[in-house]
Amino acid sequence: MRRYLVSLVIVALSTALAASDKPNLFANGDFEKVKADGTFEGWRGWSKEPEIEHKVSDDAHSGKHCAYLITRGKGYHGGYVQPLRLKAGCRYRYSAWIKIKTHGQGGRVRCCYQETRRVIDGKSHHPNTVAKETTEGCDWTYFENIVDALPDEDSEYGLHVVLAYDDVEVWVDDAELIECGPALAVDNGKMTLHFGDGIGIVGVTVDKKAVGALQCRLAQFEREGVGYKKMGLGFPGPARVKQFAVKERDSARCAVDVTCEWGDSREAERKFEAVYRITIAAGQPWFESRLISIKNTDSIPYDVRGYYHQVQPADPEKAEPRCFPTYAMWRQSPIVLGAAIRTEGDFDLGLRKDGNYGKGEITRKLAVKLPPGKTLEGNEPGVYVFVTEQSDDRAVIEMLEKILSNSQPSGALEYREAKAEKNQGKP
Repeated sequence: MRRYLVSLVIVALSTALAASDKPNLFANGDFEKVKADGTFEGWRGWSKEPEIEHKVSDDAHSGKHCAYLITRGKGYHGGYVQPLRLKAGCRYRYSAWIKIKTHGQGGRVRCCYQETRRVIDGKSHHPNTVAKETTEGCDWTYFENIVDALPDEDSEYGLHVVLAYDDVEVWVDDAELIECGPALAVDNGKMTLHFGDGIGIVGVTVDKKAVGALQCRLAQFEREGVGYKKMGLGFPGPARVKQFAVKERDSARCAVDVTCEWGDSREAERKFEAVYRITIAAGQPWFESRLISIKNTDSIPYDVRGYYHQVQPADPEKAEPRCFPTYAMWRQSPIVLGAAIRTEGDFDLGLRKDGNYGKGEITRKLAVKLPPGKTLEGNEPGVYVFVTEQSDDRAVIEMLEKILSNSQPSGALEYREAKAEKNQGKP
């Protein structure tokens, strides 16, 4: 393990350059280069179902040509994709101009959609996907997404400008992928936390090797007759990171508020967001995750049944769970990833495997009725996520006693961030 840094270092990378001064990583992003067979250089007209046509259109946002596709019938059809290998721990701005016509009901388009592909032990894994989704028709509209590459190694990303479902027509032009610099990260000398879409709320690496991630979720009450076993109880998918705000930063501690939003619970179409505070201390092999607030951003009341922190190991197939009353851990050689709580009464703590997928769910039950537009704020207890080298249980317990005693941090932090400027072409 490398030594602690001797002083606080803040590296704020400037991204104030105009978009034209930065190279577009997409080949043929303006769709002007058309091959003899009517396809576009650099792009693949990806198709899952046969009821789709890929064409060249002169109805362009700029220049002479643009990409055009038509889908027919029910199903998940396809779109335009370009695979690229992105730098580990880097932030990218992904954008395109898109025009949409929907026909009948059910037509929808996922815009600026990215999917990661990485191979572990010869098997393909897709750890993260991010997209802007619309069911509305529109004239030429600018869509933009931020892509935070996985922190531990360069990975291949399938960058889909559009994915079309059911009966739609879609025109695509002026696609851009711009490198913005490293994503938000905090290095405390023992581990590095990486914040951003696609790596959970927090991705954890030690010596540039992935250890795991923390995903924060809510337990959602849905309308009667839907959800889990038709009991009206359902769980939304992973949160989308909406905003980061550094609340505290000095040579000893760094606290980052992560605002997450949910809107993909399809059966009830509920919308809400939550803020989690992630605090990391210099020289300590742990960090704290604490719920700050839950806001009902929907137009109907929301029964807040609870929330949970999901601790995910980097190697889910090989990780072995071990559970105790106040802590649980994933053993994955050579690093252990675990979670600890102060008392047994605050949370239900446990790890489990869903097939080969490792889940560590630290659940906090609530019973609060939240009207539309209202926010639940409170002094919720924290969950401590730790890493350690493989050791016996006694050594882990000694480390946990130190964590829960709030011992003073030592050493210093390195903090770095990059922010993606808006495209100059956006109105």
